[in-house]
Formats: sequence, structure tokens, C-alpha cells
Amino acid sequence: MAQKNHNLAVYLFVLANLTFLSNAIQAQKPPIEVNTFQRWPTLGIAAWISNNGAYVFYTINNYPVGSSTLMIYNTKANTYNNIINGQAVKFTADSRKVIFMISDSLFIRDLSSQVVQSFTQVSRYSLHHGKKNDWLLISMNNAAKELVIVNLKSQTFSS
Repeated sequence: MAQKNHNLAVYLFVLANLTFLSNAIQAQKPPIEVNTFQRWPTLGIAAWISNNGAYVFYTINNYPVGSSTLMIYNTKANTYNNIINGQAVKFTADSRKVIFMISDSLFIRDLSSQVVQSFTQVSRYSLHHGKKNDWLLISMNNAAKELVIVNLKSQTFSS
């Protein structure tokens, strides 16, 4: 009987110490407040899969804090390209290029070679899929307010 009482006393002693330590550890964590949630990253609304299924893009809002990050995922190589503040994203119909804007700059990235072509002073763009080519119409925000037309297959420009 004395052995059982001793075991019970040791058990209760260990349990009391674990409870005390767990409360002490929890007391060291800062409380979660409303502004804490505002700093957490969230998944953005925009997401798309390329026509061939080899690439996926999506956005993470508030990553880094106060910005957003465009994530371009290569499903075959299991790799990511992260572009901070990338927006207005589109894949070409042949899934070879991704087009996006950062501020007033437009970028055309070849997804296999990673070569990037850029235009500055862009107000907006639109991508049109033809039977054989993708056409990019770029409205420039320069003094002439040019409209640049790009054949994405042959890489020819006109304005």
C-alpha cells in the first residue's frame, strides 16, 4: 500500500509540475489581436492554369507585409518564380509566355528560357489569341499616347 501511495504522490507531483510549466510557457506568448491578422499572408483571388497545364499562377496578398507576390509554379520542374507586386497576369495561348505588370511596367517572360522583355510607361494592355498568333496591344502612357501592337510569335512590333 505504501508503494501505491508513493507512486501516486510521484504521479501527482509530475502532473502538477507539467501543468505549471505548460501555463508558464503559454504565458510567454503574446496575445493575438486584430492587427495581428492584418499582417498574415492570404491567398489572392486571381489564379490560373496555363493551357498545357505546365504552369500555374496565383497571388499571395500581404507577402511581404504591405505587398503581394505573384507565384508562377512550374508543375513539371516543381519550381517557383516569385514576383513581388506582379499583377494583371495572363498566359499566352501556347503556354510559352506569361505577361504581367508591376506598377507602370509590362513584362513578357518566356517560361522556358526565363528571358524577360519589358516596356515602361504602360497604362494598360490586352492579350488577344488569334488562330496562329497571340497579339499584345499595349497602351502607352507617354506624351504620344502610342498604341503598340506586338506579335508574340514573331516578336514584331508596330506602333
